[in-house]
Amino acid sequence: MVPVAGEWVIDGLHTSVAFAARHLLTAMRGRFRNVSGTILIGEDPAESRTEVRIDAASIDTAHPKADEHLRGPKFLDVERYPALTFVGTGARPEGADSWVVPGHLTVRDVTLPLELRVQFLGAVRHPSMPVAKMSFEATGELRRDDFGVAGYMDVHAPGVPEVLLVGRQVEIRLDVEADLQLDGRD
Repeated sequence: MVPVAGEWVIDGLHTSVAFAARHLLTAMRGRFRNVSGTILIGEDPAESRTEVRIDAASIDTAHPKADEHLRGPKFLDVERYPALTFVGTGARPEGADSWVVPGHLTVRDVTLPLELRVQFLGAVRHPSMPVAKMSFEATGELRRDDFGVAGYMDVHAPGVPEVLLVGRQVEIRLDVEADLQLDGRD
């Protein structure tokens, strides 16, 4: 199944960008509350393009002190780098409703390749508006230190080295809903 070609606008209210990384011995999970962007579906999926902007300061782990650290200069440094961006170029099938979207992720002005594995969940016409809604899940993995994001914290104890607080591997998961205006379309 392939979504209808056209420019789909990400619905930030119905989209979640979540992550999980090790914090000492357990998993720390969180999400970014503010995300926007567009998904241009081409007639040929290889010609598709995705542009996503994530507000770095909208990070939310449900732990205010952790969020404060993650927004700070050792981690996301949101004052200097207010956004994380992903630009996807093309899509290739990997099963009936599965796709791989190659692209580039930018965090802290470091841009590196990232492939997202995408499961298309379907599209429907909104019952009372000239809009189609599509939904998909996407997953990927990255190394936070490749982007210059620290994982250590100085515990300020004499003779005690910095402690690795955040694991290097970060799993990401996107649950996306996007809208396509249907004015003039059936």
